[in-house]
Amino acid sequence: IVINELSGVVTPFCVAIGDNTELDILNIISNISGSSGHHVGVSEDQIGRKYLPELKQGIVCVSLDNMVNKFNLPFPNHIKIDTDGLEEEILKGGRGVFKNPRLKSVLMEVTGINEAGVRVERFMRNIGFGLTHPINLQKKHSRFRREKAGKGFIRNLIFTRN
Repeated sequence: IVINELSGVVTPFCVAIGDNTELDILNIISNISGSSGHHVGVSEDQIGRKYLPELKQGIVCVSLDNMVNKFNLPFPNHIKIDTDGLEEEILKGGRGVFKNPRLKSVLMEVTGINEAGVRVERFMRNIGFGLTHPINLQKKHSRFRREKAGKGFIRNLIFTRN
């Protein structure tokens, strides 16, 4: 924000989107820029491996429905979800937003551990989204590269309203 001279234009908040509105702990696996696997509430990464957090930080968790309705945020037309295994919690706490026809697309990194990916895709299909976006089928799509590397349990998918 400072480097890009956006102070006063962009206001960051340390808020997690989930299925409830509550105070919790954000367990940060590593303080290295770009690291992943951080988790709210428990110290385990997106594939269930336990870790000793490098940092624990208090965080306010808010459901997506509350973010939009209680805090009067503009209704989203497009949403990106990349939460290292917490996709189902976000979907559960945002049922109203996800069911609303004003939401046109969702780009989501889906973790397929314990059939979570199957449940996420079923949820999205049941509320009117499909995987027909052409990027999902490109041969150089990250989904196919990860499958070749043995990491096919994490997929980036674009859901669009049918």
